[in-house]
Amino acid sequence: MSTIPPGINFIARSFLNFLLPCVVLYPTLLIGSSRLFNPDLQSWASLALSIGLRLGYYLSKPWIQELRDRRAAYAGGAVLPLRVQENSLKLVKELLHDLEDGYPCEFFCS
Repeated sequence: MSTIPPGINFIARSFLNFLLPCVVLYPTLLIGSSRLFNPDLQSWASLALSIGLRLGYYLSKPWIQELRDRRAAYAGGAVLPLRVQENSLKLVKELLHDLEDGYPCEFFCS
């Protein structure tokens, strides 16, 4: 049995999943920039670019996956439910208000 708490284990695995592509991308950017662009490109710029590209991928991954799922559903003939276009905090407040003073989920029908 592992003596490492599950939270620390999860953070370490997530950090490795984020950092490993950056470590691979950084030397690639250094080699590519020295051959294609100005060789005076600072190493901190390559480091910032590699981390920025990975962060951009990490943040856009849920939207890309949702788009893939939506396309696959439409290709299979599925009809997707409507999405609520509200702020999640406002939505929770409205649902709590409906539970206290109105009909449950009345917010969705209006």
